[in-house]
Amino acid sequence: MGPLLARAMGDVAGKFSLTAMGQSPSIDGTICIAASESYSSLVLPPIIAKLRILEPGIKVEIVASNSPSDLRRREADIAIRNFRPSEPDLIAKKIYEVPARLYATPSYLDRIGNPKLPNDLRNVEFVDLDRTDMLMNALNTMGMSLTKKNFRS
Repeated sequence: MGPLLARAMGDVAGKFSLTAMGQSPSIDGTICIAASESYSSLVLPPIIAKLRILEPGIKVEIVASNSPSDLRRREADIAIRNFRPSEPDLIAKKIYEVPARLYATPSYLDRIGNPKLPNDLRNVEFVDLDRTDMLMNALNTMGMSLTKKNFRS
């Protein structure tokens, strides 16, 4: 990303902030939003469609990736994440609690004994969309005792 593009994105982010604080009558320019692949394809399209009607001067670029973007290096202006960022100088706000479900075929449930409790899943196999440990760590906070062996390719 060249310095001119980074500066332009910074200008748009600044205008966006001013408008959000009521100090500017309109917003225009390009804003880059980083989100996971599932959010980019399922959640953002209707939001962006509404935004195009309300603020036609805004152009939205989406970076669809399951890897976190580095906002301090201006890889995106806004990041929608399923985790709290670790960078202390970023402003983070929880905007939505997303319910999640685990699915399995009836034959797989028959094979593993139809688990009832979180710890009953400690020996099952999971399919994950990315190569990070984010899903495993999130499931472990719910009482599952999963390791990388549960996420074989």
